[in-house]
Amino acid sequence: SYRFEQTGFYAFPVQQPGSLPVYRFFNNNAGGHFFTISEAEKNTVIQNYPWFRYEQTGFYAYPSP
Repeated sequence: SYRFEQTGFYAFPVQQPGSLPVYRFFNNNAGGHFFTISEAEKNTVIQNYPWFRYEQTGFYAYPSP
């Protein structure tokens, strides 16, 4: 079951001042998407997990305060 936990973030189709790209991957094994705002995590997934297909920037969001 699901529980509403308030707004997690606001997404933008184009970069806004102070926002960062959110990188999108498709998991070819499980059939779902994975998103990260971390460039280091993006690079780790690209280098180590070939079953994740990198789909570039999905949208832009502000990092956690």
